Amino acid sequence: MLEFHKNKEWYFKVQQQVTEGYIIPFLRDHLDFGKDLKVLEIGCAEAGVLKAFTELGYQCTGIELSENRLKMAMEFMAEELEAGKIRFLAKNIYDIDVDNDLDYKFDLILLKDVIEHIHEQDVFIPKLKEFLNPGGMVFFGF
Repeated sequence: MLEFHKNKEWYFKVQQQVTEGYIIPFLRDHLDFGKDLKVLEIGCAEAGVLKAFTELGYQCTGIELSENRLKMAMEFMAEELEAGKIRFLAKNIYDIDVDNDLDYKFDLILLKDVIEHIHEQDVFIPKLKEFLNPGGMVFFGF
């Protein structure tokens, strides 16, 4: 078993550091970080990736199927939850009705170490357009 499977707090911090050090610098070349971004992470786990975006002041949403991982995300992100900087949905991405389940569409959708776990990718990838604002982008990292 890998070390991060045992220590979720450590893994949360590693995810945040990787996002701050590599993902955000990469995205800055492709996305306007000067505006008020709405960020969605599909398969957010403990939400370490989203922590880096809330630190920049962006509004974030995490979607996660695992109740245990979502519970940890809510603990790790308790201050952000209380401040309204982040929200979480425990729902299958295929069951989300963008117009009824979400308050807005997103400028950035993140899938970090998740795409390989999603079934019917030929259906899933085109579905992402439903979640995006015009000019929005999707980032896959694995």
